[in-house]
Amino acid sequence: MEDKIQAKKNGSLQALKAISAGFLVAYILMAFFEHDALWLFGYEYALILVFGILITFASGFLFGGMAGVAILINKRNALLTGIAYGFLTVWTSTFLTSLFGLFMEGIGTEDVFINYIWKPLWLVTMFGSLPILFVGLWFGSSMKAAGNGKV
Repeated sequence: MEDKIQAKKNGSLQALKAISAGFLVAYILMAFFEHDALWLFGYEYALILVFGILITFASGFLFGGMAGVAILINKRNALLTGIAYGFLTVWTSTFLTSLFGLFMEGIGTEDVFINYIWKPLWLVTMFGSLPILFVGLWFGSSMKAAGNGKV
């Protein structure tokens, strides 16, 4: 039986692995669609994307630790907990990154709330639900396996 500190550490590290894998897949897909391996540096909003990546890792570290405790210590359903904390991580990251984008370039524009807050959250939910579902299931099952001493 793991103690709370170890469960939090395991959850945070597993979340960072999951986020890294997700970003790698996303980067490769964008490189394929853009026909440019360095596509990130061609965008005028690259700073906002980099900020978003950093916020996502920070959110994943925080929520991954919380999920680790929920799964390993509180014995919550591992798969549902993985999915729930996956959505929480992505929504938090999207919201904070959207606020950063709003302050960087959106002040004084029309429909600020819609364009900088609502649309990003809606798009991430629509297009990210399936990947979040799969990564959340993987995260939850790997945390459960860690609790059983298999990892």
